[in-house]
Amino acid sequence: MELEEYIKDGFDDSLRDYIQSEEYVSAKQQERRALAYLESLLTEDQQQAFHSFLDATTNCNSMLAWSARRYST
Repeated sequence: MELEEYIKDGFDDSLRDYIQSEEYVSAKQQERRALAYLESLLTEDQQQAFHSFLDATTNCNSMLAWSARRYST
């Protein structure tokens, strides 16, 4: 069990380092700008539908990542 905890802690540290990196922060800023522009082109109903789609996609991807991490340890 110690090895699993060591691997998990290393993964958490690597992920933390990445999400604080200039590369990731820049990519997220670009993503936010693109999203804001796209939203400006949509009606309110279209925005709600689009947000519902993004929420469903995010949930699906999160479940996949969580499952991959759970089964890899």
